[in-house]
Amino acid sequence: MKQVQKTDRIKSLIAKAVGDPDANTDNLAVYEAVIANGRPLRKQGLYAGGIIQQDAMSGMADAINSDDHVPLQLMHRGGIPVGKVFHAEMKPTPDGGTSVHALFYLPKANSEYVSKIDAGVINDVSVGFFPRQLQCSACGFDYTGPNVTFENIYDCVCDQGHRIGVDGVHARIHGVSQFHELSLVDKGAVPGATILPRAKQSMALAPNIARFSELGIDERPFYLAASMAEFTPSPANPPAKDKPAMDELITLKADLIVANRDVAAKDALIASLKADLTAAQTATAQANDSLAAALKLDGAKAIADLKLAMELIREFGAATLSALGQTAALPETTSELIATVRKARADLSASLVAGGRAQPAAGPTGEPADKPNFAAFKRS
Repeated sequence: MKQVQKTDRIKSLIAKAVGDPDANTDNLAVYEAVIANGRPLRKQGLYAGGIIQQDAMSGMADAINSDDHVPLQLMHRGGIPVGKVFHAEMKPTPDGGTSVHALFYLPKANSEYVSKIDAGVINDVSVGFFPRQLQCSACGFDYTGPNVTFENIYDCVCDQGHRIGVDGVHARIHGVSQFHELSLVDKGAVPGATILPRAKQSMALAPNIARFSELGIDERPFYLAASMAEFTPSPANPPAKDKPAMDELITLKADLIVANRDVAAKDALIASLKADLTAAQTATAQANDSLAAALKLDGAKAIADLKLAMELIREFGAATLSALGQTAALPETTSELIATVRKARADLSASLVAGGRAQPAAGPTGEPADKPNFAAFKRS
């Protein structure tokens, strides 16, 4: 079983490619494939032993991840697609190189293709694209450049006499001018360009056609359909190990600039978030200070009100005791003061009758006692 498990990430990538957030993925079979790497091509002609450079692989991934439709075909025949390529990523290879992994899907209704892929009958894939440059590995001559001639193309010989396919000379394939399709094929020209089993899955523009027409050069030799052809490198003359070219270094430098720009943008975002946090902390501190001041103010007012109330209670208590003819000092504590005033008020109430007159009481000799003195309550 080679079908990719349709995780939420895979479903979201399909929805993005389809342009419908509610796209139903239940009827789709999804696969991951290596579609290009840096190994020599098994081709003839201009692409004999050719090596796809990193900038070309990056161009393939960008084309697939763009809004352009990249169809899945059968054997580069064109016509109605059998599926869709919807996502690609650059991946490192064990030998230190780079490969392009792509995700594609087919409707399960195409049960013939789905069952053959799952069974390993259909196993290889092949890209179809126009590169931006085809450089001679020996001298850098560009087979897509302004100085190319009819003889250069059909003899596969550069202007310095280096022949592709001889003595390890090959084309270095740079950039992507037009990326047309990915095909299911019987045998891919790129070694290792294959549909991956689950154990190995890791993901859960054109040449100057007008100029060529003036020279009478057919554009078709520049179209790379990377399926198997009758090309076998001579054991005596194996393809030379490709060396990094200047434009590859330029591409890497550009990637580094973009990465640094992304880092700078993230640093700016972090600085902005820190500034927002500092502002929030300052506002919180100010709010706490305001609250503390308000509480302090309210507390001072409450204390002042309490003092006034205590003074009034003391005045009332002193007047009550005076009315009862008592001269004892009032207690200092609040609880004892309140108890004394309450008792004095009760004693005073007991000495009054209806209408506010004093109730006579017997003195020590049986004579009426002195009446309470209310002068203390008289307003001056």
